[in-house]
Amino acid sequence: PAVLYPGGVLLLVGVAGIGLSRRKGPLKVFFALALSMVAALYFWSLQGPLPPAAFVGKVSFVKGRSLELESAFGKGRIWLELHERDPRLGVGDVVLVQGQWHRPRKNLYNLSRGLDFEGKAVKKNLIAQGGNPKDIKSQAKRVLSDSDWGPLHGALLLGAREGLPQGIGQLFRKSGTAHLLAVSGLHFGIVLYFVILGVSFMPVPGRWRVFLWLLGALGYALLLSDAPSALRALVFVWVLGLAKILGRRVKILDMLWNAGGFCLLLWPSLLFQAGFVMSFLATALIVWSIPYWERITHGFSGVFRKLILALGIGLTAQTALLGLLFYFFKEVNFLGIFITVPLSLLLFLELGWLLLGLGLEALIAGGGRAFFDAADMAASGIMGILAQTGKIGWLIFQGDWGFLALLFFYLLLGMGIYVCERIWGGNPCYFPS
Repeated sequence: PAVLYPGGVLLLVGVAGIGLSRRKGPLKVFFALALSMVAALYFWSLQGPLPPAAFVGKVSFVKGRSLELESAFGKGRIWLELHERDPRLGVGDVVLVQGQWHRPRKNLYNLSRGLDFEGKAVKKNLIAQGGNPKDIKSQAKRVLSDSDWGPLHGALLLGAREGLPQGIGQLFRKSGTAHLLAVSGLHFGIVLYFVILGVSFMPVPGRWRVFLWLLGALGYALLLSDAPSALRALVFVWVLGLAKILGRRVKILDMLWNAGGFCLLLWPSLLFQAGFVMSFLATALIVWSIPYWERITHGFSGVFRKLILALGIGLTAQTALLGLLFYFFKEVNFLGIFITVPLSLLLFLELGWLLLGLGLEALIAGGGRAFFDAADMAASGIMGILAQTGKIGWLIFQGDWGFLALLFFYLLLGMGIYVCERIWGGNPCYFPS
């Protein structure tokens, strides 16, 4: 599967895309991708080794009780469920597991991951701790671990959610703000803001300043190497930065499609992950809606206009995700629309203090302590808001949507977008605006 999947997908996407469709755009890509998946799935079902009694492998993915291991002695990939979550385990650790394995279910997600087996672990032993203690990310995690809210800082800034207590994750999910916990374009944009702010004080020409903050974005993306959302944000930022250097005006939605396509080229399995689909869909609808919300709030001014814009964008994102939330999680908390703005402000302060603290800590041992304390105060504010709003249950709606209900909802949403463009006319969002 590791050889068949990438080669077969790329070949069949090209052949089917050119030969089987005259339309241009996403329809061709998705049609060709679906055809290639079916072909690869058929060939993959014809082969497979015998399951082992024990497996020694390196952790390549960890989420809750789920682990994905790559064989430490050659080829092989296994997906397993533990009896309980082990906060000690992280990406790069080498473990010995024993349990009951079987050939993975024949669905497209398992195919895209190239899994050889799946099952449940009966016994697990940690053989070696992974990660290089001398690399930048490991050092940053070690420094942040000394703070009162160290696990939350590591999750929000570095995407390191291995040691995050389950109670914190539950508070984010129950309040409808779980998207703030996953490092995405919002976090990338906040970090990039402080990079641009720092570069603005350097005595360099304008175009070189843009190049320097693009390098800063690349450095932050390398720290988040296991986060596909970071690659999408990096491609997006680099295209916009190069457009600014070259003096070109680009359509932001086009840049979003290019960034998403590039991510799928490297990680086709993202197409079957709810987080990627939901994040991409919400971002796309937000970018599309910004010109319309600016037109709606044209008569207002000052802080009131910005507040309405923020609430409108939050409502747009929640509308984009409504069907998928009911489909995957069977529950939606509309309270997230109203508390996302104050939480994003506290997140901005928290990440800013953390970046300043880490910078001073790199220069002087203990020099960033005051900024880490300030970041702890911002994190306490975030958790305080989540704890209080978690008691409000009248904005929580539950529903068990099937596929037909999901399809009907997004057909209605597409019709609404079509009507808006017919009434108000197409008004795409450009950079520079």
